[in-house]
Amino acid sequence: MNFFFSALLALRNASSTTPSTAITTHSPPRRQLTIQSKPRIEENPLELQKPELIIFDKDGTLICFHSMWIPWAMDTAKRLEEATGLRLSRQIYQLLGLCPAQGKDNVIDKCIQDSQLRSSASLRAILDMQLLFNALKDNDVKTAVCTADNRTNTVAMLQRFGIEKLVDIIVCGDDPGSKPKPHPRNADYICRSLRVPPENAVMVGDTLADLGMARAAGLGAAVGVLSGVGSLDHLESHADILVPDVGSLLTIFLGIDKF
Repeated sequence: MNFFFSALLALRNASSTTPSTAITTHSPPRRQLTIQSKPRIEENPLELQKPELIIFDKDGTLICFHSMWIPWAMDTAKRLEEATGLRLSRQIYQLLGLCPAQGKDNVIDKCIQDSQLRSSASLRAILDMQLLFNALKDNDVKTAVCTADNRTNTVAMLQRFGIEKLVDIIVCGDDPGSKPKPHPRNADYICRSLRVPPENAVMVGDTLADLGMARAAGLGAAVGVLSGVGSLDHLESHADILVPDVGSLLTIFLGIDKF
């Protein structure tokens, strides 16, 4: 959903926005929680050292990306079509560019906002999040959610699945001072706020941006999950370990059978 959202906003600002400079990050030496140099995919990985903190991405990691993306994209396209009178297709971005300049911003913003609210009904968790976060809390593992999504949507998701009181800290894309992944600022902020050394924290996500943030911030490990948009070929050279989904974390770090 964030990819589509970003593309629409980029369209809106295309006439006035200059190309931005890409963030360049350098991979620091792997430290205390390093798993191994070559990533692996296992249903039941061997138990490893328990981290003090696990930072989770949201979409594609905790939430099924496709349950959000498909309904959201379809509803957004439909509402844009109704608002603009355009017949939208695969060339949706070019078609949006044909909107009259005056009022185009308001049309896009209104459709995006309405569609975000409607798409919340289609949210589906990757697994039972209450079981996952309760198990981590019971074993003194702190948790964070770091997402590019806005705070309103993120809090609504946590409340819907009953984990808002189980997550120690949330960092969202619209928070003051927030930087998009793979910039390390959000991971640094989370570690400082929870008083956890970066090397004792791990990042779990389904994209190269998630794993890149872990590297840039000097986190103990970057864990890739194959439950979102990232494929094996896409993630394997950037992750310390790859697992099917976040359910494997309990086996990896706590020795609890996957549920």
